[in-house]
Amino acid sequence: MAKKYGKYIREYRTKAGLKQEELAKELNVSPSTVSSWETDRTRVDAETYEKLSRILACDINQLYGLDVTSKSETSFAIPSNSKPYLDMRYTLPKWRLALLITSVLFTFLSPLLDQPWNQIFIILWLVYGIVITTAFTKKSRKNIATKYYHEHQTLYYKQTLTPQQQANFKKETHYFKGLLLVSLNISVLFPFSITQTYVDDPIYPVIFVFMWLFLNGLFIYTIIYDAKPQHTGNEINHSILNVNFYLGRYKLLLIGVTLLYLFQYLVLTVIEHNPYQSVPETMVYALMTITLILVYVLYQMYHYYYANYTLIVKTHKP
Repeated sequence: MAKKYGKYIREYRTKAGLKQEELAKELNVSPSTVSSWETDRTRVDAETYEKLSRILACDINQLYGLDVTSKSETSFAIPSNSKPYLDMRYTLPKWRLALLITSVLFTFLSPLLDQPWNQIFIILWLVYGIVITTAFTKKSRKNIATKYYHEHQTLYYKQTLTPQQQANFKKETHYFKGLLLVSLNISVLFPFSITQTYVDDPIYPVIFVFMWLFLNGLFIYTIIYDAKPQHTGNEINHSILNVNFYLGRYKLLLIGVTLLYLFQYLVLTVIEHNPYQSVPETMVYALMTITLILVYVLYQMYHYYYANYTLIVKTHKP
């Protein structure tokens, strides 16, 4: 009689915190197919076993019922779509994106609008800031990965993209960031030089120069950091978890560029200056808006990249 292996698939699927429907989606099969494997109504081919071991973060021999774990430790995956653990799924809520686009549009058009419409962008950005802060807070509360640093457990991570896909991503984003750095400086320095002729307050250039230096330093550091070899397959420390998986650098960069963008348009609102009276000035402010959007795109690109990681906890037994 043929040996039954379905119970092992069910066992490691349960350990990974995946439902049959979620595993089926990862494998691009129907939930009934997964059910038939687990009940031994149909057999799993070798290629699918390899995919299963990768998704469930276990050795392929374990899916055949063989004990390959040491006496001192065992491993299990933190699936990227497991809510109680670390939510790393790539999500882009359409309503939140629509709110962002509306905020940017009203900001760009504010010099052309009459009161009170020329100040609507301030309210929109406040609402967007509250929405984003609430979303980040909820996500951090649901995340319990931090507790593994206090329970004699070690956290590792494994990228599910192929080495070639990872190399292509890093190459593309490296060039993208170089162009974005040039775009950022042009769209910051030119508006400042233009607006300064209309503003007498000495605090204005001080704030502007400080933010400009901060963004350049952060962006250059980000480019250098991302060019270094990543820690794929190695142990994660708390710093890597926050900086990489929570995209700490890119969130800070996005917030900084947004604040500088808003600051510039607030100055325009206060001095009641219309920057769209000449073609060169219009192009500069259009480039500033495009730069903000590109920084947001860069953030989403890395959000997608890190959503392809599987986190693995290695529990040390006494």
